[in-house]
Amino acid sequence: MNLLHFVAWNGCIEVWAVLQQRPEMRKLVDMLNEYGEPPEVAAWVRAQQMAPTDGTCAERCTILAREFAALRSGRSVELAELAAEMIRAIDFTEAKVTLPAGVETDVVAESLTDCHLRCTDFVARYIMLNTAALHAVSESLQTNVNLERLVLENCGLSAEDMAVIIVLLREKVGVLQQLSLSGNPMGDEGVQTLLVPELLRIEAVFIGDVGLTHRGLQCLATFYLNHVRTEDADLPPAQTRDLHLGANDLSDAPAAAVCALAELIEHPASPLRMLDLS
Repeated sequence: MNLLHFVAWNGCIEVWAVLQQRPEMRKLVDMLNEYGEPPEVAAWVRAQQMAPTDGTCAERCTILAREFAALRSGRSVELAELAAEMIRAIDFTEAKVTLPAGVETDVVAESLTDCHLRCTDFVARYIMLNTAALHAVSESLQTNVNLERLVLENCGLSAEDMAVIIVLLREKVGVLQQLSLSGNPMGDEGVQTLLVPELLRIEAVFIGDVGLTHRGLQCLATFYLNHVRTEDADLPPAQTRDLHLGANDLSDAPAAAVCALAELIEHPASPLRMLDLS
């Protein structure tokens, strides 16, 4: 995390007031974070994250997002307008493709229609993907034999949308290493839709803050456990090493779900090395 991303994450307006006088800040404003996002996008994302619990911090992050955007673009500009410019300027032949957070959903659909990506990483965070946009994302990636990391976080995806994700997973068997769908309101129904053999091949699965309850947790644990226990050659073995389920309300999980999780962790054939329930 570089200096401006730290300032953006913490809403440090006072620190920025001092730093913006320094000429080297113009170079830092072009640096990207681990998701491939510049500081103004990182600040905007943080504002969305903090809005439900800390309105003051969210407002500070929004102010920083506007100021970073103005510095990088050289003019006063609305974030949605800048996001639209950014997505239209993306080089879709690059190995990592990150859609700018806050871009309008129709701009996503327009930009990806008839586009055939070859990237290893595809990231979309805090972008509301309607049916047209989600299908455009899926279709742009279906023939991509290089895709290793798919991040669709806080995109408003529902349980019904998981059917589109499943089609994409079936095209990526043996290639996709990380799938992150955290922050989408899919609930237990959506998680259960994802429980297909292709999910087992993914090394890191993130489904935090999706409305998962103890019912979905028990289905998830049983699904993985059945494939860990099996000696049936027709059933693919589980390969998921990291399973992230944080920010879901699992406080009422019954003993059966907890026992299934414990057995999944302790089973000698289980590949699981990280289970996040924070």
